Amino acid sequence: MVLDYSIAYFIMDILHYMLFIPSEIIFIAHHLATLYLLLTCRYVVCHGAVAILAVLILAEITSPCQNSWSLARLRKGDSLGANKVYESLSPIFFTYYSMVKMVLGSILVYKIAVFFMSGEGDNVIRKRMQKEPKKLS
Repeated sequence: MVLDYSIAYFIMDILHYMLFIPSEIIFIAHHLATLYLLLTCRYVVCHGAVAILAVLILAEITSPCQNSWSLARLRKGDSLGANKVYESLSPIFFTYYSMVKMVLGSILVYKIAVFFMSGEGDNVIRKRMQKEPKKLS
């Protein structure tokens, strides 16, 4: 059920960006890729939610800081207060975001890769999606 809520969130977020901030192509593409991953885990292989949720938690840790920075960035041209928030928050946001994504994200992806490459996930998720062989009559 958590994946269903995450899928709904990503759909709404993509629609929001496409309607109100269509110039954020990289952000939209990132959300489309994430949505593809969520849909694949939920409806194609029906497994992988724990790994996906771990990645989502790691991604959402930076959201409060990123949302504040993004809103200040969007309004910095017409608001002195937003400009001050943007200027003071930028170094903190970039440092925090980089540490979480590059350090903790790399460790998490490494652990997920080791788990699946060791073969422990073979009985749960097939390595290749194969068609059933045709039966000869």
